[in-house]
Amino acid sequence: MKRSQAELSEVIEMKQKKTEKEAKGFIKELEGEIMQIKQQSLQLNQVSLDADPFTLLEKFISLTIMPPQVKEWSDVTLNRDQFIAQGAWAKLETTIMREISMVCDPDLKEKQQHAVDVSLDPDTANLYLTVSADGKQVTHGDRKRNLPDKPERFGNVFNVLAKDGFSAGKFYYEVQVKDKTQWNLGLANQSINRKGDMRLSPMHGYWTIWLRNGHEFQANAGPAVNLPVRERLQKVGVFVDYETGQVSFYDVDARAHIYSFTGCNFTERIFPFFSPSQRQLKSVCSCFRIVYLYCYDAVMLRCL
Repeated sequence: MKRSQAELSEVIEMKQKKTEKEAKGFIKELEGEIMQIKQQSLQLNQVSLDADPFTLLEKFISLTIMPPQVKEWSDVTLNRDQFIAQGAWAKLETTIMREISMVCDPDLKEKQQHAVDVSLDPDTANLYLTVSADGKQVTHGDRKRNLPDKPERFGNVFNVLAKDGFSAGKFYYEVQVKDKTQWNLGLANQSINRKGDMRLSPMHGYWTIWLRNGHEFQANAGPAVNLPVRERLQKVGVFVDYETGQVSFYDVDARAHIYSFTGCNFTERIFPFFSPSQRQLKSVCSCFRIVYLYCYDAVMLRCL
């Protein structure tokens, strides 16, 4: 009898140890799966904090976005709270993809196929502005230049137009605004008043956006439309469709849409318009540079 009891106790102890070992194995596997889910969730949270939508997209695509493969644990009773991370991960993935689709313009590359060579017209430049010899850069100076005050020249405001205007079709150009805290750019009618005060609105022949004091960003739509300040804005792309009456602005590096004027009633030739504003500090070069896109086999080469 005692021997049978001892053997039974030994069998029970062996089964208990086996069960404990299996349980420890299950727990270890579960802990590994939970850790993997948490790591992916942390990665996605870090990516979602990136201020640059284009960088966010690149990082997000580089991650393994499929949920980890897990075993069927339906026959095992476990604490449900351990798997909250997986649901949060899936929810965060959906949110990020929705935000990316909202800020990134998949058609920007197509618009860049309409790139034109824009050169500034020195005869339109205010006498405090100097246009570079290649017509690609304008700088605000400290002294008024001694030049004839031609009818086409801006008098009271620090503006300049492009040499060539447009009265049909689609066109696109880019402007480098790196490190500038004040600027104004867009389109202007040929017939605008160049000698008096300037009123920036479509009603007065201007379709522009501007930055003031490094943080006041707006579209001059009359009334003005406040825009989110875009950190690290390097280049602004401008796309125009004359026939449909559209003027759109883009953050080129982020491939993000900034603002669009739609339903514009163009009735005359329109010109790319630029204003580097007043020079704020003598140590800062207050200038614009036009970026020309050469199109070759759908590869965009930016030449500065």
